[in-house]
Amino acid sequence: MSRRSITGLRRLMSVTALLLLSLAGTAPAQSREQYTLHVTMAGTGSGTISSPSGIQCGSTCFAKYARGTKVTLTATPDSGSTFQGWSGGLCSGSGDCTVMMFAGAVNVIATFNSASGRSGGASGRSGLQPIIDTLIVRKIEKGGAAGTVTSTPAGIDCGAACQATFPAGTTVTLRALAATGDFVGWSGGGCSGNANACTLTLDASSTIVTATFGAGRRLAIATE
Repeated sequence: MSRRSITGLRRLMSVTALLLLSLAGTAPAQSREQYTLHVTMAGTGSGTISSPSGIQCGSTCFAKYARGTKVTLTATPDSGSTFQGWSGGLCSGSGDCTVMMFAGAVNVIATFNSASGRSGGASGRSGLQPIIDTLIVRKIEKGGAAGTVTSTPAGIDCGAACQATFPAGTTVTLRALAATGDFVGWSGGGCSGNANACTLTLDASSTIVTATFGAGRRLAIATE
């Protein structure tokens, strides 16, 4: 077999191997969808949350991970505080919290209380664990328009993740970005008008906000 034939055969084998890896779901992690893990600190005490990569909270309380990634969170209380436990992200108890990033953004709450025994939550309401509220974004796209809605703090990335949980009392800013057409406006959940950003405070167990995208701002804003 000639050298040119051998080179061609090697190239064909390389392409075939990459195709088989892709079909088997073992493509490189950077090609997989990314989801945000967000950690909220709650309670009357203080401490830090860490993971092998990405989360160092205090300073960095959210990070993006490829779909299917397993993330282990570890809580370390400061002097004079105790770690009371986890909530959200299917985590509970006071040991390490393991989160599987499968189907969208994940919000985890870590509660630290002062060693004096007082307890509290992120919203200031009494109880060992903070109260969790759900924010749901209903996206309507008309006339071939398309867009995304994201949130600060991280959690909503709609597109893919149109629902997220936050501690009650959290102030969330939603931002709409039209890919094609225009952003027509908001309705529900205390949001209205056609400004690209809407800020709301979560004070109910479930809040639904509708974001409408259309071919032009003359379209009527969807109502509940």
